[in-house]
Amino acid sequence: MIDRSLLRQTVLGNTPPASIEQVSAHVYKVTLSDGLEVALKRVADPPSLSTESLVLERLHRLGCPVPEVHLVEPSLRILVTAWAGDRTMDDICQEEDPETAAQRGGDVAEGLCRIEAAAKELDEGLLLRPDAEGEAAGILREARCGAEALLRGDARPLAEARGALTRTAERLRAGARAVASLDYNARNVVIDRGGAVRFIDFSSVGWDWPERRFIQYVTGLGAYRKGGRLVSPLTPELAALYARRRRRFSPEAGEEAVLHAVDAHDLLFHLVILARLARLRRCPETPAARLLRRAWDAPGARWRQALLHLGRPLSDDPDVSALRDLFRRHSRIAPDDPSSEK
Repeated sequence: MIDRSLLRQTVLGNTPPASIEQVSAHVYKVTLSDGLEVALKRVADPPSLSTESLVLERLHRLGCPVPEVHLVEPSLRILVTAWAGDRTMDDICQEEDPETAAQRGGDVAEGLCRIEAAAKELDEGLLLRPDAEGEAAGILREARCGAEALLRGDARPLAEARGALTRTAERLRAGARAVASLDYNARNVVIDRGGAVRFIDFSSVGWDWPERRFIQYVTGLGAYRKGGRLVSPLTPELAALYARRRRRFSPEAGEEAVLHAVDAHDLLFHLVILARLARLRRCPETPAARLLRRAWDAPGARWRQALLHLGRPLSDDPDVSALRDLFRRHSRIAPDDPSSEK
């Protein structure tokens, strides 16, 4: 049993904890004097605290892989949950072999599909509904910038790429969206010592394309990490496994359509990364570029890593396969590209 009285006293500063370790800007791993390990999170504002605590409590009750809520202290804007684990999916991508990362990716697929199926029961008042038209237009705009940086003004393949990207983005825009966290990245999937996967950070919850969520949950960016890399464990087999899980938890989702959407969202995601790296080279002294350089060291290596992921197909989708083939054939790396290290 959890000693909630001890936990509340510890949070309010009346009982000293056994240890406190800061693990991110707003999250602390706290070990109480009775040995209980918890995550203490300082939440930005009362609405976010209310949303996150209510969503986690609801999802946990429905058997989803999220940490149990132990305590909510509104006066301090503090949320205390069970400690979910010491390693993230990003750590797995950076430190383990591709087969292990892909295996964990399968666990992520299972957990995410379970969460999105359960989240259908959340109160509408808790949910944000980002504009699908605007989101799709922004993704397409960035993907085109990535394609232009990659093809370096080669007119004919660039025209082909623009047309295929427009068709692909339009198809994705019309795709089904699902409810879950809107802060999805590989650092928000946590793995405990026993290998159990849990999802954290639900202070903003709403609608997005589930395939887009899945890709970003399993892709390691290695941000703010010395030697960090862009690592995607996605393979055709993992993409197909995800499509089967989606079908199991959401029978209305067709496996082939889901698989094609995973392939397309993956392609667009890596083009967006190339666009950011190209801007970093072009305008290195802007505030955005300085922030990105602090997060992503070795931009040249990241450029090459993105190219590798861009070239590997995940399905037989004709438009996406044609784009991947076009980028493999026509992309050029010159000394003044972001692939060159300073």
